[in-house]
Amino acid sequence: MTLRVTLVAPPSPPPPEVRFGGDYPLNDAQRFAVAELRSGLPAVDRVIRGPELRCRDTAALLDEDAAIEAELRDLAYGAWTGHSPEHVITNHPDQFQAWHEDSAVAPPGGESIDQLVARVTAFLDALSAAKGRVLAVTSTAVIRAAVLATLGAPGPSFWRVDVEPLSAVHLTGFDGRWNLRL
Repeated sequence: MTLRVTLVAPPSPPPPEVRFGGDYPLNDAQRFAVAELRSGLPAVDRVIRGPELRCRDTAALLDEDAAIEAELRDLAYGAWTGHSPEHVITNHPDQFQAWHEDSAVAPPGGESIDQLVARVTAFLDALSAAKGRVLAVTSTAVIRAAVLATLGAPGPSFWRVDVEPLSAVHLTGFDGRWNLRL
């Protein structure tokens, strides 16, 4: 039997509040948007989520019994955590450029895109032994990595995958093989 996984990205903060590794509870408007999304999602057998507050709040609005999966945690941004992209670009332009050009490069003390894709690939491989339907609420970075893992795409492709907040990406898996379902 096939495993169907729907990956849902939680809402993101307005641009002035965007921070690498930033976490936040959902506001009323975001909660309303999640409630609107709920009706368009398939019925599932279980719900899992990343450990971040935004994942917790989103999952709680979709299902009360969402289990935390540590492997669904956001990309580790290391020394950049809490800083805006503009701050990092201004103060560490060479590091930022290297990170965007080479998927093996990580923010100082953080996780590279290659490491993230390897983590998500291992998670999907372990998950593929299950059956049924799973809803996973996780960061856009993890969803992008899942798309790369599914397609066998190289790490630099990470920057070519756009995942909108409150979007759903569907995967189907069987015996360690995954397909992207559009």
